Amino acid sequence: MDANDPRHKNIKILLLILGGGNLGVNSAAACYALHLMGLGYAVDIVVGISTGAWVGAYHLAGLESIKTGNSIYYKPFASSKYISLKNFPFLMNASIIENTTSMGSKKLDINAVYRTTSDFFVGVTDINGTGHFLDVKKANPSPWSALYASSAIPLAYKKPLKVNNGLYMDGGIALPFPIQKVMRDFSPTHVLVLPNCPQEKKHIATFTERIFVNLFLTHLTSVIKTKTLLRHQNFVKGIDFANNAENIHILWPPNMDIHELTRNPNKLRAAAEASVKHTLKEFGKPELQFELY
Repeated sequence: MDANDPRHKNIKILLLILGGGNLGVNSAAACYALHLMGLGYAVDIVVGISTGAWVGAYHLAGLESIKTGNSIYYKPFASSKYISLKNFPFLMNASIIENTTSMGSKKLDINAVYRTTSDFFVGVTDINGTGHFLDVKKANPSPWSALYASSAIPLAYKKPLKVNNGLYMDGGIALPFPIQKVMRDFSPTHVLVLPNCPQEKKHIATFTERIFVNLFLTHLTSVIKTKTLLRHQNFVKGIDFANNAENIHILWPPNMDIHELTRNPNKLRAAAEASVKHTLKEFGKPELQFELY
């Protein structure tokens, strides 16, 4: 069903793309597969969270765009300059996110995003720990501000970013799996969820993570620290809601032994290839050929 299909009058399809750092290679590959099958513009609304915001943007900009967006994860985002202890007190280099997406050969074509008929929202967390959806096409001072705010992970950014009249940071903090809010705010008839972690992953704040958040993320308020640790529990709540609802499908990626901070380009590229194949198979099109950048 393409963007001009008259069935959109009675059917509202929403694509929810979740966060996960470099695990975003999975959802980007899944979106590439959707384009390969001619389903890239079949959705009425795209909602992206954190790294999922960038996946959604490159997805809406077209097939070649999402193919490029997918390669970001196993090229510049796999760089030791992007994820490194040398970035202390952070682990990630925010300038690489900003430079990669706004300039050079992998720059996002924001005008192509504007031209799509799909509505595009990103999830953000305000300074009080509350989650919101921002309309990217109407964001002030620019759509870029909404995208950067949604992905302003505390591992890379010290301060929240200003969008419209508010200050926001990484949407994955307050909205790790916001399916209930999605249903309330947008009333879709059908939802496809693209999580970036495999289904068998355990969602729990480990002792190491608790120590790291409390000792090293000193720039965060106590409220945001609490929300950061609660995101695992909220992710599970989202899974439970989706599994017990009609017309919500979760397309889990295959387990390729990667995580949010993986910087091995070969493993990330292999994950992308596996996710494309998995998505094509799930949609009954395993015979389609493809190539990655």
